[in-house]
Amino acid sequence: MSSPIGSALLGFWLTLSAGPAPLFWQDFRGEVPGDRPAHWLHRWGEQGDDLLLVSNCRARDGRALLLDRASGQNAEQWGCGRPLPNPTTPSARLELTLLVDGAAQSIGGGFEIRAADGARQVAAIGLTSLRVTLHDHQYKQAATVGELTADTWYRLTLWLPTQLAPTATATAQLSSLSADGTVTPLGPPQSVPCTAPPAYGWLHLNTYPGKRGYRLYVDELVWSSETVRN
Repeated sequence: MSSPIGSALLGFWLTLSAGPAPLFWQDFRGEVPGDRPAHWLHRWGEQGDDLLLVSNCRARDGRALLLDRASGQNAEQWGCGRPLPNPTTPSARLELTLLVDGAAQSIGGGFEIRAADGARQVAAIGLTSLRVTLHDHQYKQAATVGELTADTWYRLTLWLPTQLAPTATATAQLSSLSADGTVTPLGPPQSVPCTAPPAYGWLHLNTYPGKRGYRLYVDELVWSSETVRN
């Protein structure tokens, strides 16, 4: 018969070994092609005739978010976003499954993690001419994470500190994603300094001015809470 202390210790170790706990997971599978992705809002700038919708044209699992800068004429800078629940552990983890096609070499945009107030930037991932770059919140320090190839699926992972973290760095890694789901890192993780906000609140997808001709697909995104970085 197990003791209460033994049961408590077993639960503690199971919790530590369980890996990241998803705070939300969006794979767009239950959404209608042509609709705006659920929970994604226009946040700033001029969207013009750019399209932000659910697509079943290029998706690993049937549906994907599509940012289409190839069909229209808009070349303005703008951003959309969705809310992020705030993690209560030392580390947060964002995983994005993405693909670029069209004039992929012309891509200019990226993802930003913002605080709960929506104004304060915490860290950013830039996608510029197929190069993936990790930036600090002021875009003063940067680290090259890898290079994309058009019409290829990738997994992009970003680790971020909370105010419980012992170190203040943001870390990103780019991996290839095979048809059978095998994830293969394309290089070591890269880091930049990062100050944790009082609370996380937003994931933004932004376009850069003058950059168009490409389509960006996001098949899946997962935002997780971690006790330690995995």
